[in-house]
This record gives sequence, structure tokens and C-alpha cells, in this order.
Amino acid sequence: MDRDKLRRLIGRLKQALHLERRLSREEFYQLLQLSEAIIAYGQMVKVYCGYSLPYVFVEIPELASRFRETQRTIQDALALLGDMGRAEPSHLDGCWKLRLADAPRSEEEENDTGDVGAA
Repeated sequence: MDRDKLRRLIGRLKQALHLERRLSREEFYQLLQLSEAIIAYGQMVKVYCGYSLPYVFVEIPELASRFRETQRTIQDALALLGDMGRAEPSHLDGCWKLRLADAPRSEEEENDTGDVGAA
């Protein structure tokens, strides 16, 4: 096994075990800014294509090329959007589903009124 393959394997293991270093404040805000740009791009695609659906599908390689970022950085930005409930990985390899601002939440979120213990 050559060094490059070994390095990628160790990186993936660290990622799976959450052993990677934490982001600095500046890196986090850059990732957040990229996430916002990805949402804006998704809204542009929706308008341009005339979609009436509240979501669009985006491809990681295409986003990486468009924003001149690595695929890993795009994946991190999409994961951040996923943590915020704005994106989720698709069943298609390398694709994510973006929920745009005007999109309703999932059924569970819609049924939850937020009233805990209200009688």
C-alpha cells in the first residue's frame, strides 16, 4: 500500500472517529459563508430551471468546480447545512438535496408545535 492511499485511509478513519482537529473561528465563518453561497446557488438553479419544488439537488464535483474549492470543503459545507436542517445527502453518490428557504420542514417538524407540556 503506497503512502498516499495509507494517508487517505487514516484521514477517513480519523473523520469516522471524529478525531480531526476542530475548526478555528475564521475557518468556521468561511465554511458558513460557503454554505450560504451554496444555498444562493441552489435558489438560482431553482429560478433558472423553473422548478416548483422546494428543494434542488446539487453535485459535489460541480460545486467544487464552481466555487473553486476542494470537494472535501464542499462536503464540509454541505454537512454544516445538514446540521442546520437545510441539506441532506442523496441516494445518488456525490449529490445532496438542498432545502431552500421557502421549503417546508419535514412532517415530524411540521407536526411539532414546540409546546412541551402544554395542556
